[in-house]
Amino acid sequence: MAKCETCGFLALRRKSDDALVEANDNYRKTGYTGHYPDLTHPLHLLPLCFARACNLQAELGWGTFSESQAHSAFDAQTTAAAFGYPNQVLSVLGNDRPQCEGKWVHWEQGFTPKEHREMLDRKEMLKWQKEREESDRAFQEKEAAENRKWRFREFVVAVIGVIVLIVITMTAAFVQRGEQPIINPTFSPTINVPPSQIIVQQTQPSTSGTGAPQP
Repeated sequence: MAKCETCGFLALRRKSDDALVEANDNYRKTGYTGHYPDLTHPLHLLPLCFARACNLQAELGWGTFSESQAHSAFDAQTTAAAFGYPNQVLSVLGNDRPQCEGKWVHWEQGFTPKEHREMLDRKEMLKWQKEREESDRAFQEKEAAENRKWRFREFVVAVIGVIVLIVITMTAAFVQRGEQPIINPTFSPTINVPPSQIIVQQTQPSTSGTGAPQP
């Protein structure tokens, strides 16, 4: 569960330049910025959320309360009794914050809230790149499957076309062969003539000197 005490966006404001810096381990465990009360400490005592996911000062009831007023009493017991500090801080930092799940980042000691933001942004970028790569890979696999399907269909159509062309060619050849006369070289025609129509020509012997028969 997201909690401020373990979040890298928990920040304290530096007095010298108002920069937001890391809330160290001591502050997260005790609620103190240093030796309390210490007006010379370089950090303000009020916690801040760098990601602005929640208003910690409003939750502490210090939204209209100045830090100079908090430090007006040099006696630690008087200040703690008057403002509930630091137990109130620890109570707020330890609250569960389900609304901050998307903005929470695990605290890495030694890194500023800004550096935690950069780490989170880099993590989100890597996540986006991974999702984009997976989406592109899924799209390419789908396209490849569709292309294989279309190539198979084209192959089937081409095979069917070749088969149809062969059938048409063979059918045309058979039809053309059936229209031409069939010539059998071994066929010998036989003519039947009635005997009454047969004319026999008789020849007479020749009386010439050659002994050839004369007509």
